[in-house]
This record gives sequence, C-alpha cells and structure tokens, in this order.
Amino acid sequence: MARIHLFELGDMAWFPRRWHQYMTDYMAFIEKRVPKTLLVFLPLLERLLARSDRRRVVDLCSGGAGPWPVLSESLATSERGPVTVTLTDLEPNLPALERARAHGRGHIEIVATPVDASQVPESLVGARTIFNGFHHMRPELARAVLADAARARQPIGIFELTSPSLLHALFSPIIVLVVMLATPFIGPFSLGRLFWTFIIPVVPLATWWDGMVSNLPVYSDDELRALVAQIDAPGYTWEIARIPSGPFKVPYLLGYPGDESR
Repeated sequence: MARIHLFELGDMAWFPRRWHQYMTDYMAFIEKRVPKTLLVFLPLLERLLARSDRRRVVDLCSGGAGPWPVLSESLATSERGPVTVTLTDLEPNLPALERARAHGRGHIEIVATPVDASQVPESLVGARTIFNGFHHMRPELARAVLADAARARQPIGIFELTSPSLLHALFSPIIVLVVMLATPFIGPFSLGRLFWTFIIPVVPLATWWDGMVSNLPVYSDDELRALVAQIDAPGYTWEIARIPSGPFKVPYLLGYPGDESR
C-alpha cells in the first residue's frame, strides 16, 4: 500500500504548543504501560549499538520521550554494559524530557536546544534512533536524515509502532475514550489538561485524528528501499525488514557503517 500523507494536527505550526504537549504526554504515558510491545526492539537496538564506537543512543524526534523510560531500564542492565540515551527534538518538550531524565537514573540525558534530525551536531556521537517519527517526514527530509547518518558514519535505526491496516482504522475511535480514561493519571497535574480533555475535548479528538492518519504515511518496505537507493554511501549497509509488535508487523530500517561480515 502506497503511503498517504494527510496532515497531522500536531505537525501544524498553528496548532497550540500546549495542546501538542498534552498529546505527547499521553503517548509517553501509554508507551510506559505497554512494555512487552516495546521490548521486541531490544535485540535490534543491541545490534545497532554493536556497530557504534560507544554505548550511546542519540534519539531524534523524541517528542515526549517515547519508549525510552521503558527501554533505558533494560539497556542499563545489558550484558554488554549500560547505555546512555540522549533525547533530542527539533521542538523539545522540556517538561516531558526532564521527567524522562529523572526516571532514567543517570542513563537518560536531554538536549534542551533544537536538534535537526537531518543535520545532527558532530558532538552528538552514537547510534541514532527515531521511534514512531519517521513517517511524519516527506521523502526529501526522510532521505536527508538517513544521508546525514551515513555521512557521519553513525548507525541509525528507524522504528515504527504501527503500519497501514484496516484493523487500525476500525479501532482508532477508541483512542478518544482511552485518552479520557488516562488523563486523570497523567502527571504533572494540570487544570489546562483537564479543561481541554473533558470540557472542550480538543486533546482526545486531536489525538484520535493524528493516531488515525499516522499509520497511512508509514513507509512501506519498497519505499524505504527506494529512499536508501538514492543515498550515495559507499561502505554503509542498509537493512529493511518487519518485526511483530502487538497486533501489527511493523517495519524497521537499520543503517550502519561496514558490512554484514563484521
């Protein structure tokens, strides 16, 4: 199925930042409570780290910290040694990232200034990751993100948490109810969060819309192959496949310097 890139409210410049923050807080809250779905990515992360010169992940497009409060705990006790995770974003959600850093007990760092995933500063050295954010990017930007990793000779992992499916579309309205049920338990306490969820339900409806359309622009395996085929990166290997995650088989892309014989 070819990707369909409809607009997501959270990506719109006019969409109030506070509403977007409430939405990313909800996503971080949910991701912390479905660890089994996230742990399937651990072997892929370890493979990516094995291609890096250091035990450091540089997460791009981190949003509200994504899966890292869960994954960092497992990586901290890895047989190969602990891993430091650095969270970055073009528009950092600092309250959420600060909470993730506190939760990480020394294994999570944050960058408070904007980081462009297509022009990562040379100081941020480590295995790059993007969780559930790559589908937001148009092909030109997506290709630039991958090319920047290859140019810097840094490994990169692209991981999606969904894929286009009729099942996803049919069950997407449930998101409205789930957001409302979860909101009283999402910290820190905020009257604004309660108002824009229960009095005027902007947050649940916007989360539903973005959740419904977010699976449509997920890159297919063939589209990912077409992207990397246009990147001139001698000695850099690309791996594209799918992995079971919850009810879906989700795509992933690994890129790393060297070849499979390493």
